[in-house]
Amino acid sequence: MRRALISAAMVVAACGGSSATELPLAEVLATAGSQFDALDSVRFSIEVEGVPVFFDNEGTLAATAADGQYSAPGSFQALVDVTAFGLATQLGAISVGEDRWVTNPVTGEWDLLAIGTGFDPLVLFDPADGVGATVGNLDATLVSFGSRYHIRGTVGGPTVKVLTAGLVEEGELDVDLFIDADSLQIVELAFDTRSEEGVSSWTISFSEFDEPVTIEPPA
Repeated sequence: MRRALISAAMVVAACGGSSATELPLAEVLATAGSQFDALDSVRFSIEVEGVPVFFDNEGTLAATAADGQYSAPGSFQALVDVTAFGLATQLGAISVGEDRWVTNPVTGEWDLLAIGTGFDPLVLFDPADGVGATVGNLDATLVSFGSRYHIRGTVGGPTVKVLTAGLVEEGELDVDLFIDADSLQIVELAFDTRSEEGVSSWTISFSEFDEPVTIEPPA
């Protein structure tokens, strides 16, 4: 599915749809990375297909998708689609300041979690190690240019855990990066992670850049 998504994106890029002038790759990556780090807010969407990736450290909740909003400097709210014991459900997750909550899959009530437990999309927005820093320093090649820059590079070490919102640790992976040609905003990342069970295909999308958002602790 991820490869089909990338192929479709390449077709769209080849058809144009943007009046932007192609810039040097290093300039595109540096600008996109710094702009991402300067965002006050953004909507993020995460989709995972293939082998399940677990939302919790106990390995009982398999995450398939998440949709949420980030607000600088360190808050997020999200709904996460998970399956547990063959049943599909949706969990809420909120982080404000030093506190983080997630809804209990059985009772639906909010439970307070320790920072760094399981799903942690805030790592995507860390100015030192997050998406912006990763893109700004990415050793990459240009695949195509049109309405979006399609760029491919390789990351490893702690960056893999960052890109998977704290859910996967892996030595190295190839990343397909899509940057809007007009705004130079990072709009999509796509990559595969591998385990003994098989391959998990990830797509992470960003939108609604700097639109007003209010994130509050659960009632």
